[in-house]
This record gives sequence, C-alpha cells and structure tokens, in this order.
Amino acid sequence: MSRLQMTPQTLLQPVGDEAVLLNVATGQYYELNSVGLRMVQLLQQHDQAATVAQLLLEFDVAPETLTADVDELIADLKQHGLAIEAV
Repeated sequence: MSRLQMTPQTLLQPVGDEAVLLNVATGQYYELNSVGLRMVQLLQQHDQAATVAQLLLEFDVAPETLTADVDELIADLKQHGLAIEAV
C-alpha cells in the first residue's frame, strides 16, 4: 500500500495527545487515541510496511497484532470517507 492521505474534506484536529478527524462534507467524525494518531502521522509520510516497522520500534507489541491494527485503522478511515491512498 502507498501512503495514506486525508480527503480534501477531512480536518485533523489534535486534542492533547489524541485527535479527531472530521469529514466536513458528511459530518462523519472519527476519534483517534495517541497510538492511532501516531499511526496516521506515519501513514501520511510512509507506506504501510515502513509505518509498521517504525511503530514496532516505538511500541511493545507483536508484529502480527500491530499489522492487524494498522490494517483495521486504514479500512475504517477509508470506509468513513476520511482518507484515501496517496498517489
């Protein structure tokens, strides 16, 4: 997978060490905890494999669990119209 890009209608608003994503066109929002925010930050800069590799250095988690969590976050953001794959 390539990098993740927020749609033009999506606003990312940090709130402390967490964040809220809001699709201003639909009113759909998505809350991110600190780990989810870090995933999004990395996915906007790197592909999925590089993101997982970096997160494994930052968090004590099994690679399979982390990969599944990143996959789930990407699917959720796409499903809610908040993100697309960057070209």
